[in-house]
Amino acid sequence: ADAADLLPLIYDELGGCGGGRNRIDLTDAVAAAENSPDAFLDFDAALTKLVAEDAAAAEIAKRRVFAGLSVDDVANAMQFSRASAYRHWIYAKAWLTAALGDVENS
Repeated sequence: ADAADLLPLIYDELGGCGGGRNRIDLTDAVAAAENSPDAFLDFDAALTKLVAEDAAAAEIAKRRVFAGLSVDDVANAMQFSRASAYRHWIYAKAWLTAALGDVENS
């Protein structure tokens, strides 16, 4: 198992790109990660690298993915403007998707 196995679940959990996708329950993503620990470790490594690149974006991603908070809730909790939280979230989604794609292709 590799990051490719978990990427669709993480992408859905991150919000995907719309297009009729159904959000998955976080417990489903955790169950998938238990079956694919390498994929989960790849995601964790990507998230750790994102912390070094943009700590705010990484924190928003953690709260969205692991706590299931909305971007508005994260903005309130972190005392960010709604617009700033969305900018960081969009960046985090793109960054993590690209990082996981690099893992998949290596």
